[in-house]
Amino acid sequence: MKDSLIDDIQSWTGCYYLSDLRYLDSATKKLIISKLDSVDTDSFSLQQWNDVLGYLTGLPPQSISQLAKEKLLKELKK
Repeated sequence: MKDSLIDDIQSWTGCYYLSDLRYLDSATKKLIISKLDSVDTDSFSLQQWNDVLGYLTGLPPQSISQLAKEKLLKELKK
């Protein structure tokens, strides 16, 4: 598994502060969606998927990584 999904997302977006990820414009959301589409859910732990899901969307944790990823992508597409 990789180190940290949230760190990867921060790197993709070029956000200097992690807290900036809460205020994404539509172009940055599209960038994250395109990157996440190619990320295998097994590359990160369920905890990491749920941490990102909660941090970026405020949604509750999911029981499996695939569900967490799907909900994250769905919310980012709004």
